[in-house]
Amino acid sequence: MMTDSFERLIPLPRRIARLEGLFTWDSPPRVVLEKNDDDLRAAETLRAACATRRLPEPHIVTSPTEPGDPAEPLILAGDPCRHLPLLRAMEHAGMAIVPELGSEGYLLQITPRLILVAGNTPAAVYYGFQTLIQLLPADGGPPRLPCALIQDWPDMRQRGISMDIARGEVSTPKTIETEITRIAHYKMNFLLLYIEDAFEFASHPDIGENRDRLTADDARRLDRFARNHHVMLCPCVDSPGHMERLLRLSPYARLAEGTESPSLQMVINVSHPETYPLLRRLYGDICDAFSCPLIHIGGDEAVALGTGASRPEAERFGAKRLFARHLKELRAFMASRGRRIICWADPFEPDFFKPFGIENYGIEGMTMLPRDILLSSWHYGRIDDFPFGEQAAAMGFELQLMTSMGAHELFPELELAAENVETFTPFARKPGVLGVVHSNWGDVNSFREYTWPANAHFAEWAWRPGARPWAQLLPIAAESFFGPGAGDLASVCRCLGDARKYFGWAVIGIGMPINKVFFDPIGPCKLGAERKSLLYDYRQRCRAARETFDRVRPIAARETETLDYIDFAIDQFSLLTDIAECRHLLAVDPGAAAPLLEKLAEELPLLARRYEQLWNRARMPKGLGPNTAKFANLIESVLQKVSYRFPTPGAQ
Repeated sequence: MMTDSFERLIPLPRRIARLEGLFTWDSPPRVVLEKNDDDLRAAETLRAACATRRLPEPHIVTSPTEPGDPAEPLILAGDPCRHLPLLRAMEHAGMAIVPELGSEGYLLQITPRLILVAGNTPAAVYYGFQTLIQLLPADGGPPRLPCALIQDWPDMRQRGISMDIARGEVSTPKTIETEITRIAHYKMNFLLLYIEDAFEFASHPDIGENRDRLTADDARRLDRFARNHHVMLCPCVDSPGHMERLLRLSPYARLAEGTESPSLQMVINVSHPETYPLLRRLYGDICDAFSCPLIHIGGDEAVALGTGASRPEAERFGAKRLFARHLKELRAFMASRGRRIICWADPFEPDFFKPFGIENYGIEGMTMLPRDILLSSWHYGRIDDFPFGEQAAAMGFELQLMTSMGAHELFPELELAAENVETFTPFARKPGVLGVVHSNWGDVNSFREYTWPANAHFAEWAWRPGARPWAQLLPIAAESFFGPGAGDLASVCRCLGDARKYFGWAVIGIGMPINKVFFDPIGPCKLGAERKSLLYDYRQRCRAARETFDRVRPIAARETETLDYIDFAIDQFSLLTDIAECRHLLAVDPGAAAPLLEKLAEELPLLARRYEQLWNRARMPKGLGPNTAKFANLIESVLQKVSYRFPTPGAQ
């Protein structure tokens, strides 16, 4: 029977055998390692975790022959093929590395005076330390660990998340490092950076020069940092579509498929003689800055390919072959740099865009591709069937499954994301699937901090599809991330994360309803009885969320700065209900809207200032402008409707 100590582990290990006794951490244990930098870095994460929990910090040595006190609590960690004291201790305990552990599985044994952490690779040893860290007592708690033997290994070789730094926030390198350590702590090993023009290309420094972007030196430092935590940092630079920012620049405008529509303006003309020399330089800069053996070249949403400037070429060869030729051109270049390309699978998955009345290249388009191209297949919502996975595997392709975070709203749609994770990741057990990645597509309003602890839920399902369900795991994830006693924050996350169902009436096309309700200029919008009831219910939920948050926040012991973002979100969503009610009153009784308008005129500027403060903590400065402009436009529309103007913020 597992205790709470084991149940709070994320991912939940496969095998846990409870042993008699407790390991007492009331004096600094001695950590003995084989002499290598990887295991030393893994042990340093343990030392840092002890410091945050006010536990005696371990004494780390890399000389197994150094004498020690026999009564001293001891941790032996590493590869038993290289670490003789660890091997002898395992043999004495009748333990061995079981075949299932593979390259990332680990063995962790805790006895009253000895802890063993063993694995076949440095990554496995690192993950064993992360499980040990999760078992450490809380700050101020009894310094004892339950004794047990844990054997654990992942189903998936690749487990990760994506960060969209092209269309939303560009985090500072320090913040990205923090994200990498969180990913690694939950045993994820892949971070996809969706870049577009948010990178300083050495060959074309004018691309993205007026926006936030990472430099090549930033990328190299992050790449090294990620590798030190056994995370693969994979860049994504999209082509031939999603290139509108580059193609808007005068030196490159002539390379666009056309100027008559946005769909033409975002696609590069693959028949232009200057296109591939340019792309080879850009992707070459990426290869110079990132060591990842995989480079994501996008390839999605290029439906205008062959309909503009490249039409003559498409008429000769066909649009499918034109697109396949593009992938082959990039594949050949990347192969010359020792890299393998990933592209999105939606151009090929049958009927993928059928709901939008758009055709794609289908399976026939895939038949033209080399089989070493890795296809990244994404889906939102519930997935009950995935025949494309079997088709791709039968054709010899490997797949990467991309689950959805749904972070386009003010706060991610966590319920929808959880449903997607729990129904889509099980298909990763099928042959031909390399791994799973949790998407986090950026928007100019949403903070990335909102995605934790939902990412922890994904981490468990990525490690072993078919794990604990969202409703059960979310309180555990909240405690894992924020510290013991913070589990009730799960109700706050659920309140904020399923708001769309209360504001779905604002959807226009595939727009984002909550953003529209909040940021569109204040105007009349009459609500029927059912919608008014939903609004009332959500107002009550926001009040309950505020009460829960205020009660739990003092208990939180870790990641407390992240709570400032959730605090902000509660207030923003409370004002969202005021804005929705105000719109209704403006439609049915404008005079009755006056008190709400005055409240909004007073509180929205305060909220905007808080947004700016939170942004500047972790993000580069230029991206703030579009967001403050949205706040400013909303505030101005409110001020135009109140009976008098409030003083501008900061006025004396």
